[in-house]
Amino acid sequence: GDGCPSRQVAFIDVATEKPQVCTSGSLSCPLGYFCQFSQQNKQFQCCGIPSDCPNSMVAFVGISGEHQRCSMNGGQACLDGYTCVKGKNNEEICCAGGKGTIVLACQPAEVSVDGACLPLQHIGTSCQHSSQCLGGSLCADSTCRCPLGMVEDKQRCIAAKKECATNQVLFNDECLPLVSLGRACVHSVQCRGGGECEDGVCTCPPDTVRKLERCERIKTATSTASSTSYRPTVDGSTDRDGQAPNTKFLSGFCPSSRLPLLVNGTAESCTGGKQCPSGYMCTFSKSKRNYFCCSKSSQAVLEGECSLFRIK
Repeated sequence: GDGCPSRQVAFIDVATEKPQVCTSGSLSCPLGYFCQFSQQNKQFQCCGIPSDCPNSMVAFVGISGEHQRCSMNGGQACLDGYTCVKGKNNEEICCAGGKGTIVLACQPAEVSVDGACLPLQHIGTSCQHSSQCLGGSLCADSTCRCPLGMVEDKQRCIAAKKECATNQVLFNDECLPLVSLGRACVHSVQCRGGGECEDGVCTCPPDTVRKLERCERIKTATSTASSTSYRPTVDGSTDRDGQAPNTKFLSGFCPSSRLPLLVNGTAESCTGGKQCPSGYMCTFSKSKRNYFCCSKSSQAVLEGECSLFRIK
């Protein structure tokens, strides 16, 4: 046997897999167990009366020497630390403990850990066990800390927002390097100058040509007049009638009702940490797969002039 008196069972310490030793006269045993001297093991150890409780649990035994009955449907309750369970004979009785389980009745701001009531702790405070830590934190180096990849926000652990360097771009929670045209890539979001990732290389999309480090749309000449003779329009051609410029080709660079910043007739990108001027925000275009300076309203700068118009 385990060294306990007849019809009793020992509380097994999970660390040693042996009966838990105790000190006579002190409350050093879990609920349902009592400190008794074992002639077999020559030590004081925690013993309990199994009665009809499920395996590895012991019963609450009253003065009468019988286990205490209870009701699982909200009737007669058990003392703190005991649970009303269905016994081996289908009788509802008060049981506690079990192998490696120490049940203690702790205060609301405490938690039972290995036979002791420990205080619940906020993030950043000292701890002994992760079950003390609140807000989804864990006990690491004796302090409640958020798990890897999470940060504290108002005493709760939330997923950390990943930040990339100025020469990188965030895609699928991964920082990818921004690359120039003609360089190797894994996704179009990496390509500078309006390029697209084709066969692992940043290239200019159809209907565009490479000009230095950017892709520009192929323009059809609509006038042979000098651009200095007439007011320049959005697409770089001249406008003899002085009417509002054709903004059709601007669609796709910015969200609806917002227009791109034009420099030399080309939408200005804002990758690599480049800042947009006042009145513009750096916005990602899904269709162009690049970042562009987009107006905060239906306003765009045309060769240094401000114009207001809508995309048709």
